[in-house]
Amino acid sequence: MYDGTTLGGIDSLLADPPSKINNEKNNSLRQPRQLWNEFIIESSEEERRILNFGISSSITESVFDGRAVYLERLGIVFPSTRNRKRSTLEDRTFDLISETVVAPEFEKCSELISYQRDRFKGIVDTKDLISIVKGKIAFFVKWKDKKIDRYIRGFLALLRYEVIVYGYSERLSQLGIFYAVHNRQGKNDSEWIDGADIFLRTDLEIVLESGRVGRYTRPVLASAWEPFEAQYGKPISYISLNIKEELRELGIEENEISKILTNQQSPLEISVFKCTTESDDKLVFVTNGLRKLGIKSHGIGTELVFQIVPNRLTELGDIDFKNFSARSFALAWMLLVSGKDPAAPLGEGLSSDISLIKESANIGLTSILLTTFRMIESEQLTNEGKFNYICMTLLYSDEAKVIEDLGSTKIIALLERRGLDQVNRETRGSLFGKKGKLKPSSLSLANVD
Repeated sequence: MYDGTTLGGIDSLLADPPSKINNEKNNSLRQPRQLWNEFIIESSEEERRILNFGISSSITESVFDGRAVYLERLGIVFPSTRNRKRSTLEDRTFDLISETVVAPEFEKCSELISYQRDRFKGIVDTKDLISIVKGKIAFFVKWKDKKIDRYIRGFLALLRYEVIVYGYSERLSQLGIFYAVHNRQGKNDSEWIDGADIFLRTDLEIVLESGRVGRYTRPVLASAWEPFEAQYGKPISYISLNIKEELRELGIEENEISKILTNQQSPLEISVFKCTTESDDKLVFVTNGLRKLGIKSHGIGTELVFQIVPNRLTELGDIDFKNFSARSFALAWMLLVSGKDPAAPLGEGLSSDISLIKESANIGLTSILLTTFRMIESEQLTNEGKFNYICMTLLYSDEAKVIEDLGSTKIIALLERRGLDQVNRETRGSLFGKKGKLKPSSLSLANVD
């Protein structure tokens, strides 16, 4: 649903009035902007819902039949097959399942040429798509062919416009959500598209093959550090974190601290692991014992994981590892103890007025977001009870603003696309560094379901 907030802030695509557009016949934005502008004025909300159904179902049906679909001046949705493994948990055992699935995938394509036609045999072009959609929506509306053609092209032009200006579009919500991360600025919509990473997030898939690899006994962990010791070896450091001191440093008032902390509050115990690859060194911080809080109150607890590629990892003996993670752990701890359910605060976050990485040249990372820890997604067993690992992700203030305005799902999609939902990078810039500031849209668009 639209709430009128833009992820893009691309003023140049919003500013010109219709009269100016009509007078600039050579303007590269003229035709697409006229298409979506006239379409949004002419069509009703109910008609746009019908088109959502017609176009989404036509794309889905074609893709699952093995045919790619061209979306005019935007790109190609095509079938992608992949193998995966997943587990189903029982009380003390789990089944490991191997599957082959096919799902819609998207790639940019501004013009359908022979290369794409050779690559995607039998691709559904615009003419074919209009014909298929016509059959899908015939039960709901009795439109003439020219109107169907104009409406479908206008609908796709509107989707394209929204992806450029807002950073996402839910016009084809029955298929999925289109997103854009802009890598450079442009003077017109074509240049913005050329400089954007555009992708589709969808839950649609078909399982082609599925089989059980085996049934295994679930391990009972003595500590939350065990899987990481198996993966990375012995910790390179241990941290005993005084939560009260860190909250004070973050500027939390004493009366607020006293509401959530007791005088007998135990330090937060954290192990630090090092993962070295050809490209960089990663530090992995993991708590142990925090799970008891959730197990006692809700029957399932949480352990926190913080991963970061630092900018200054040279001599390990000269580094105070607390500087990288202490403030983030303090904020995450606040989320766990102040929420209604300390076992499942996924998608929630907190912001600070200061950088969460101490003594860092990057002072912009001031917020955290709790996300799924993808290396170990399933719940784990200990003698005290069950728990989940949760990952802590650092955000800039403009990224955190998206959560406030639109919820966490959209920012998580962009972070995942950039590989930043799991591993923090001290030197990274904001996702919106090439897009301008976030601001409310001056254009009123009808809601879509």
